[in-house]
Amino acid sequence: MSDYHVGLGVFGIYAGTFKKHGEWKDKSEVTKEAIDSVIGFLLLNKKECRFEYEGKQYVMRVEEQESE
Repeated sequence: MSDYHVGLGVFGIYAGTFKKHGEWKDKSEVTKEAIDSVIGFLLLNKKECRFEYEGKQYVMRVEEQESE
């Protein structure tokens, strides 16, 4: 059974299998599904994700939007 991978590309998020050398064997663009899945996971589990990028600290979470 092949190992399934999810990765970031120039034009989106992709899922599929790799050849032995780390090159995509076959892949599908799954950007919307990936974003929707992360939103659902963070919301339903009341989680947030903290990370560092280029020396800056970030947090990703889902918050209810207040009515205008």
